[in-house]
Amino acid sequence: MAQAHSVNVSHPFHKDYCFSGGLMTTSVNIIASHQPFLAKRGFDYMETLAKQLDYFSPDSELSHLNAIKGSVAVSPLLYRALLLSRIMQTKTGNMFRVDFEGISRDPQGEHRFRVGPFPWVHLGKDTLINLGGIAKGYIVDRTFAFLRQQGAQNILVDAGGDIRVQSMERPWKIGLYNPLNAQSPYGVIKLMSGALVTSGLSERSRGIGELRRTPFFNPQTATFYKETPFVSVSVQGQFASVSEVYAKCLLMGHRPLLGKHHKAVGVRADYKVIVFDSKGYPSEQAARLKE
Repeated sequence: MAQAHSVNVSHPFHKDYCFSGGLMTTSVNIIASHQPFLAKRGFDYMETLAKQLDYFSPDSELSHLNAIKGSVAVSPLLYRALLLSRIMQTKTGNMFRVDFEGISRDPQGEHRFRVGPFPWVHLGKDTLINLGGIAKGYIVDRTFAFLRQQGAQNILVDAGGDIRVQSMERPWKIGLYNPLNAQSPYGVIKLMSGALVTSGLSERSRGIGELRRTPFFNPQTATFYKETPFVSVSVQGQFASVSEVYAKCLLMGHRPLLGKHHKAVGVRADYKVIVFDSKGYPSEQAARLKE
């Protein structure tokens, strides 16, 4: 039984097809059928990716980019992560972003962070990039692709609630729990393929009561969001990276994505949103995430 962030996943596979460990300050569970010990190779691959995108490691490629500034040629791994980050910044109306240094002085920051033709990325002199808001989901997607390329047919990659699966036999059963009460199950989500990502404030909140304090940035006011009415948001979609960004933005009650009464509007049809409010009450929206 794999467990992570108010989620559990049941699987019938032999233990040789499973591997669990710690990575990216969270628990990681990988299942890859039909090839013994392939799950361990997937974990090693994930660890390599995480090291290159680690903001806090002075030896990572991301830290090297932050140190050099200007126009820099980067690896395909980092380039794709930055390009996807730019795309998601546009989709969320600048709420999601990975360039933080000096952001209050320059909310739009077009001249501070640009992704050019591969392999070029440009950083302004006061810019630092931190991929913490998308890296975990991106690494889950890349590890999933690696396992599929290696011939695995039934796959699960779970990094602290960022889950990507594929099944050639029967659906994966993912149990989702009330984040305020682990003994209160919300229900079971069945997936043949795709992602389910949960973002919550239970670990990072500092407030008590109806509203929770948050570390998320509001580009409209060039300040950080101080509170949110939600405890947890789960987004079911195709990619873990995209679902992770949407979950974080929806967690803040992002208005282009959430309408009145917290109903998701304008969201792609293949994304499903499940919201838990500050009292732990769920609200399921089979909604369309905005393109």
